[in-house]
Amino acid sequence: MRLIGIVALVVAAHMLNVANAAAFKCVDRDGKVSFSEMPCPANAVKGEKIMERGAGYSHLTKDEKRQFNAGVMSQCNGPRNVCACFAEYLSDELSYEELMQFSRQPKAAAHLIQDKGNKAMKYCIEMKPK
Repeated sequence: MRLIGIVALVVAAHMLNVANAAAFKCVDRDGKVSFSEMPCPANAVKGEKIMERGAGYSHLTKDEKRQFNAGVMSQCNGPRNVCACFAEYLSDELSYEELMQFSRQPKAAAHLIQDKGNKAMKYCIEMKPK
């Protein structure tokens, strides 16, 4: 399995579906409340950031892990049990921030994924505990 290639495809697909890194609550002049992943427009009466993620080490949520694992399985060209193990191992080991960094700068962040991916592959082929 070409590890970086698989992970790159999964990360790209995953980032399209991943929960937003930030959410904003905006109130316009008429009192209408809206929520957005983008900062409130300049003409908003009130705007506040209500959720932020990515400031530290955040584990993937259950839904993000499910999406990540499905992405790995869809790209799997090896034994299904090894691919499933690989996906599960990586989704437990990678942080949201590592995936975001890899999705923005794949070459610069490849070492983050490569090291964990190599451990995952070794573990899954040998089927030994972490």
